[in-house]
This record gives sequence, C-alpha cells and structure tokens, in this order.
Amino acid sequence: MADTPGFRRRVTFVLILALVVAALDVARLLTYDERRPAPQATAPTPIAGAETTTSVASAPTPAPASGGTPLPAAAAIAPGAAANAGATVVAPDPPAQPTAPPTTPPVATVSCESDLELEESPDAPYNFLCLQDGVPVTWPDDTIRLYSSGLSPEQRSALEIALPVWEAQGRFRVTQVDSAAAANVTLTAAVLENAEDGHAVVHYTCLATCAFDRVTIELSSTRELTKPLWITTVLHELGHAAGLNHVSRTSEVMYPELDLLSPTVYGEGDVAGLQELARVRGSATP
Repeated sequence: MADTPGFRRRVTFVLILALVVAALDVARLLTYDERRPAPQATAPTPIAGAETTTSVASAPTPAPASGGTPLPAAAAIAPGAAANAGATVVAPDPPAQPTAPPTTPPVATVSCESDLELEESPDAPYNFLCLQDGVPVTWPDDTIRLYSSGLSPEQRSALEIALPVWEAQGRFRVTQVDSAAAANVTLTAAVLENAEDGHAVVHYTCLATCAFDRVTIELSSTRELTKPLWITTVLHELGHAAGLNHVSRTSEVMYPELDLLSPTVYGEGDVAGLQELARVRGSATP
C-alpha cells in the first residue's frame, strides 16, 4: 500500500481517536472507583428493652462448716491395762469475728486437760478438767437432768448407789428424765475402745463465763466388772461430769485406773474438789 500523507493522517487520526476513547474509559473507571463508598461495619439494630451484659464465671464459695460441730479441746483418755475411765472436753465453736470493734471484753481463755494419763496426773488431792483464769469450769447451777438407758443390771444397780452420793457430795439436784433430749447428762452403755470401763464427753459454752451445758457418759457394754467396781466407775464418770480430772493418788476415785482395791466412795480429795466446784457455782454451805 502506498504510503501517502493522507493515509498517514487518517491512520494518525484513528490512533489518536482510539487513544482518546481508551483514556475516557480509564477515567470513567477511575472515577467510579474513587467515588465508591468504603464498606462500613453495620451496627445491629437495637431492640427496645434489651441491654448488653458481661458475665464473669467465678469459683463457688465453699459453704461454712456446720455450726454446732464442736471443736475437741483434747482427745479421749488413753487408759492403762485396767482403765477406770477417761474424759473428753469439747469446746464451743469460736464466735465469728465482728466487723466492728467489740464493745465488751473477750471471753477469757479456757485451758483443759482431757487427755491426762496416769503418768501425767498430778500428785494432788484433786484436779480440775478445765480452768478459766484459774477458776474451775463447772455447771452454771446445781440442776442436773439425767437420762440413763441400755445399762446392764449391774450397771443400773451401781448407778442407784453412786448417784445419791454424787448428788450429796457435789451438791447437785438431780432429776431423772425420760428422754435424752430433755437431759443435760446422759448415761448409756456402748462399746468402748482401749479397754475403757467408762468414758465421759463434757461440753461447755461461754457467755459472760464458761460453763458446762451437757455431758455424755458411756459405760462399757463389753467389760465384765463386779458391782463394787461398777460403783467406782460410775462415781469416777460423774466426777468428770462435775468438773474433776485425774489424780495419781490411789485413795481417790479420780485415780485413772481400776483394780480390786479401788475405793467405792469418794476420797477426801475427791470430796474437797467437788465442794470447790460447788463453791464456784455458789451452792456450797458456808
């Protein structure tokens, strides 16, 4: 084809026109892209009355120990080869700590020795289970409501003899009741460990002062003793119920071991200790 100026002009015009059209297309595309709105996050349409909350999981709070489970001040007496009896003292639960300073002075500390073996028993006429500021802990008054159940004939007979002696020497007023719920002293038979003949669990509470509020006495249902030895055992356990502890003198009922020579009446030291406890309760004669 001849290369003429007119052809070149047409070709040039066509090329220029094509370039102009292409440029317009690009400009239109650029303009569209620049004007297209950027995608926006769409907030959810609120619902009338609804509100947003945040939950945080937490470990459950442990439930407090049951109230009334009492704290043992000491374990049971470890008896000898022929154990007479032992006594366990159970203290009340400590009070909850107040949020404000107390308005009254705290209750004095009570010290108890309820795991007293023969080797640890004092060579003294009498001894006390618990002391509060040097004063023996006993009942708040002389009123005793006794319930007995399940005793063998020998044990019942021994109780009939020992109870009036304890009542007179300890200056108690004893009423026998028909149920454990009505009693503050219960006396029953049970299988005891460590070859014990008897065992007493003494519980006290503290208000202005500390005092016994209940005592549980168990006589062995498996031991076979003569009637005199059962009398000694019952007197011994009732001695614990009054607030007496063990001594190492064989002349006293509160001696912690039992043999054929054990006394069947309270010794002079036993009586002196019972009278001191009665004095603390305000019931001793001048």
